[in-house]
Amino acid sequence: MSRNRILIWYLLCALLLPAISLAATSSSIVPAQLLEILNDKSAQKPLIIDVRAKSDYEKGHIPGAVWVAETARMDSPDIGQRVKSLLADHVAQGGKNEIVVYCFSGYSSVVAVEMLSKLGMQVVNLRYGFNGWSGLADAPVVTD
Repeated sequence: MSRNRILIWYLLCALLLPAISLAATSSSIVPAQLLEILNDKSAQKPLIIDVRAKSDYEKGHIPGAVWVAETARMDSPDIGQRVKSLLADHVAQGGKNEIVVYCFSGYSSVVAVEMLSKLGMQVVNLRYGFNGWSGLADAPVVTD
């Protein structure tokens, strides 16, 4: 029995340690901070990217958010170029040269943040993701 426990412990460590390490190296903000930025009329707004499934985006998303691809496809060179183009357009229209990425709960977006950061972009993760956003009493949600 103790041998099984040791095996389970090693498996859990092997699965969880990379995720903990990845989360620790990523910059992040909480939903209340993003809401404050979006409500501040004088603040430059970041580009907001949704990396959930397209169907989830259509059911409801943060105002101004753009759906690019699910996290699993974020490492595609085409996606990287598309995000760079979206960011350039965003900045040209007076937006902040920063990207906020979110998913459903905040984990998958950490992966997307790392991928986009490697391309030289300034990216932060929305901690707790859309779950956290939609849990705020005064956070608006756009439905298509």
